[in-house]
Amino acid sequence: MSHDPPVIVLSAPTNAQARSRLLRALLPEDPGRARRLRQGLDARPCGWDFSVLAESGGGGSASAAIILDRAGGCGTLLPPLLAGHGARQAAGGCAVREVIRQYRARVPDGVVITLTTESDHDLNHVLASSGMARLTTLVFLRTRVESPRASAPCPGGFRVAPLPDDLGAVAEVLRASCADSLDCPELGARRRPERVLEGHLDGATSIPRQWLGAYSTDSRCSRLVGLSLTRARVDADAQAGEWDLIYIGMAPQARGIGVGRFLLAEQLRQLDAAGGTTLALACDARNTPALTLYASVGFHELGRRVAWLDDPTT
Repeated sequence: MSHDPPVIVLSAPTNAQARSRLLRALLPEDPGRARRLRQGLDARPCGWDFSVLAESGGGGSASAAIILDRAGGCGTLLPPLLAGHGARQAAGGCAVREVIRQYRARVPDGVVITLTTESDHDLNHVLASSGMARLTTLVFLRTRVESPRASAPCPGGFRVAPLPDDLGAVAEVLRASCADSLDCPELGARRRPERVLEGHLDGATSIPRQWLGAYSTDSRCSRLVGLSLTRARVDADAQAGEWDLIYIGMAPQARGIGVGRFLLAEQLRQLDAAGGTTLALACDARNTPALTLYASVGFHELGRRVAWLDDPTT
């Protein structure tokens, strides 16, 4: 068996043949998913910018890794499939390290995240040896979109309405809602509201009309104290009517009094009226209050994934 070290043989492919070769190495056992992924990458202006193919053992084993660059300085790593022998694992580790290096050169203050399962022992080893840190376990939840039959009324002194088309005001309540958050608290200082909001907007320049806010009305002027952000699912397997809850949070003074539950119930009513079928989300497994809230309105667990992070500031 050859013990030649892995080498990078392809980066940011520009022609169809090279892109097909890279995707075959990334997803050798799932050509359908590879085809859908290619369609998505081709549709993105910079979809292939961070993509690497590595070979090991004199070309006998190949592996690949891709980072999807998202607004807000956050890259999502699509890791290689590492089932098999050590040569493929070596090539996979080489591809992961190289694609992170390329991303870091272009986005020096960005972070890279990826998800695995506990049983992905080979991949988890490669991520750890590549400098990524295990962040937390995420619980994936989903519920049918329908108006709650008997939800509690909105607590006195608060109301729910669409968010204002004011990026500054939305960023400010986003900042307040992140204070003492139990969702990935390790990210703390990394949560710069303007960049987080930019990532959630994903290229949009105005606040989507389905985004809702919770407002305090106990003073002369109505003050924004919470927000719920959703978007239609856009991944390759998405079906019509499927939505993701990408963020929900309350400022500290509006927590624990039922405002968040009413805001979530209103979000479900709104999506129901718009023809939505399901709403899905991910939550830090350590965030017991949030998990309790989601269960109370009908969310059920789909599974758990391990979140990994590459952060240049740590």
